[in-house]
Amino acid sequence: MVKADGVIIWYDLRVNNPRNANVRATSSSELGALFPDCDVHAERLTLAPPIARALAPISTVACELLALIPWLRTHTLAAIRPR
Repeated sequence: MVKADGVIIWYDLRVNNPRNANVRATSSSELGALFPDCDVHAERLTLAPPIARALAPISTVACELLALIPWLRTHTLAAIRPR
């Protein structure tokens, strides 16, 4: 239970892991179903980790530019508040 003025912070994958079938994405609609009496505000974040790991030692600027492309952002950060 969350207090009326509380917030749940949720950080999770928005894409399935192709190398591990046990790691599944959580969609915004799933968050809404999990927290039906709450407002969910979600943002896409985090450059795909394999890309970031390979590119960051070479160019952090390139990582920042690629992170501007929505489909390369593989995680969701959500604030979930009671209505």
